[in-house]
Amino acid sequence: MYLSGGKAGWPSGQVPTLTVRPVVAVVYEISQILNVGLDRQTVQILMALCEHGVNPEALAAVVRELRREAASIQVRPVSNASFPGCV
Repeated sequence: MYLSGGKAGWPSGQVPTLTVRPVVAVVYEISQILNVGLDRQTVQILMALCEHGVNPEALAAVVRELRREAASIQVRPVSNASFPGCV
């Protein structure tokens, strides 16, 4: 939610009103500002897991571990010995 308009010091001189944006959109925007590298679908999934009682710190640890594993897979050279019969 964002405040817009206003009274007593607000630029427009009107009473503040609330503008509602979907929470996922706001959280995704924050994640982009913080450059956390999550796409909108991932943010939505993580939020749904939190809403179902999953510990956010545990989710963060899982995301970090998955990133670490993905990076090690990308860096690790593939040898022909890993695939018998391939030259």
